[in-house]
Amino acid sequence: MSVGGGVLFDQPELLLIIGEALNESPSDLSLKLVLSEEARVWSVTVNRGHLATVPMAWFKQHKSSGKADQEQRALSSWGLSLNGPRLISRVDRCSVLLSHCPGIVVKSFSVDQAHIVGEILATLHSKRVIDEDRLSITEALSERRRSTLQGLSVLYKQIMAEDSDLSIALERAVELLQTSLHEEPIESSQLDRNGEVGVQRELSEERRVACHRDVRREHLLFAPSMDNKQSVDQEQMYLIDWGQSRLDHWSSDWVKLYLEEDSTYIFQEMWARYWVTRELLSSDRKNASHLSSTCLTLGMREQQARQKQTRQKQTRDLKILQQQTALHVINTLRWAHRRLSVSHKPHSTSPTMEDLAIWQRGIRELSLLNKRLSKE
Repeated sequence: MSVGGGVLFDQPELLLIIGEALNESPSDLSLKLVLSEEARVWSVTVNRGHLATVPMAWFKQHKSSGKADQEQRALSSWGLSLNGPRLISRVDRCSVLLSHCPGIVVKSFSVDQAHIVGEILATLHSKRVIDEDRLSITEALSERRRSTLQGLSVLYKQIMAEDSDLSIALERAVELLQTSLHEEPIESSQLDRNGEVGVQRELSEERRVACHRDVRREHLLFAPSMDNKQSVDQEQMYLIDWGQSRLDHWSSDWVKLYLEEDSTYIFQEMWARYWVTRELLSSDRKNASHLSSTCLTLGMREQQARQKQTRQKQTRDLKILQQQTALHVINTLRWAHRRLSVSHKPHSTSPTMEDLAIWQRGIRELSLLNKRLSKE
């Protein structure tokens, strides 16, 4: 029972290790494998005279020790403070044992849930971090786009063979990336500053922020709030699966939400709440708990000017998000196509279920991107 460079455990040995970490008898534990592209994951349940249905913990075996290190750092640095799982034990160099987070995956967000998502992401992206990368995020994104646009002819042929309509969608995604490479960054001085409010932050400033990098509906769990100070109807959100988390562009946490959300209204609520919260956190870092009072201290003219600037930035950043989503979709298809091509070489095995699943996910995301762009 292993993957990548992890230690090879047999099930009794693994149950013994997990039992010690949880202070439970190994005979009372049961494991269930859960499908995942990035790692092998088992739910851990405790059966005391009856069959348990709710996991007590999750055993996660990454493909490399670096990935396990990455998740451990993310949880300790910012994940736990945002209702992420708790690291119970580092089982071996590639494996972690994580606590179970309560809640359910919702099929569609309510307005309140959309606001919670926006606020949580804004809080994550406002965490104080140190970016030691010598290459700026703007330069890194440009390089990603240039490399992604190279050698797409084989991918075009494969898409065309499956669905000619999707080949048009791919052309549209490529056009988005090509456009982004020829655009000059918008300076804050170019934005309409009617009603000067003295906002110090450069609205066009790009920097690396703390990112989860796999924010999608199935990683957002909603449960009734356990905080007695909140109303009975208030929900709490748990953000799970931090295995890809690192410093990156803020859009990396939005691409899958952008693709998944069918309701334009709900997405706009989430998007607007995110940017308003980020602006308030940026202007009041010393006391982020008083977000609402920050608004009240501004005069009417200043509030209107701030709101106008925020709307302008939201419009510009939506275009950036569309470009980054196109980048994500094309790279997923390239990655999947490369895996399938290797599988078809002489002396190689046939494509695995995982290879086919990644390709189908890329096709589905390309279709969703085309659908979203057609709405806007």
